[in-house]
Amino acid sequence: MTSDSTRGTAIKAPEWMVSNVAPSTPRGKRTKERLMQAAEELFRTRHYKDIAVTDIAAAGKISIGSFYRYFDNKEELFVVLLSQVFWRLYHATRGTWRSGDPFSVNLLRTTTTYLTAYYENRHFLRSALETTAESNRVREMWWAVRRDLYTHMVAKLRDDQAASSLPPLDPEITIRALSGMVEEYAFRTFSDEEFGPVSDADIEPAARVLAEIWFRTLFGGREPEADPAG
Repeated sequence: MTSDSTRGTAIKAPEWMVSNVAPSTPRGKRTKERLMQAAEELFRTRHYKDIAVTDIAAAGKISIGSFYRYFDNKEELFVVLLSQVFWRLYHATRGTWRSGDPFSVNLLRTTTTYLTAYYENRHFLRSALETTAESNRVREMWWAVRRDLYTHMVAKLRDDQAASSLPPLDPEITIRALSGMVEEYAFRTFSDEEFGPVSDADIEPAARVLAEIWFRTLFGGREPEADPAG
């Protein structure tokens, strides 16, 4: 849940965003971009632990020495790429909450937008989640992204609860539980394909159910009088 105050304005990069300094020459910029694109494709299709710097260099059609001109090691490159993927999810879900729209509509829009961004990055996110067991930097970034999102959502929920006739639940625990439900469902369905092959046609029905669970939990399935954020 996010306020519509960010719509039409630039979204400030969060603290967890990793700086990706561009080389000073056009040729260097093109080479680094090609290297990062090749690496992201490798991480989408193979396990992090199975990929060596030599594999990344070969995929990017550069020498191993050129790789180390841009990154100190594989982990540093992976963290930069993960930061960009998280930014896509973060940016996609900011500004989806519109004052004047019913809560149920806002919840559905936000959930659909998040699941769409997750689906588009599902293979890389699978690799990233696996890597949290091996890399403290990756794990700490994952947690930092969650904390950032939760902070915004908890603040919004405190306002929303004022419009609900139900006794309020603890905002922080509620956001962790409901957000964890969506994240877990997205991973198991889109990244891990636990329930079978998926396509973008699976986004809409999943979003409707997940958004409805949010709506029933927060508001008992009844539309409040008005959105206090409006």
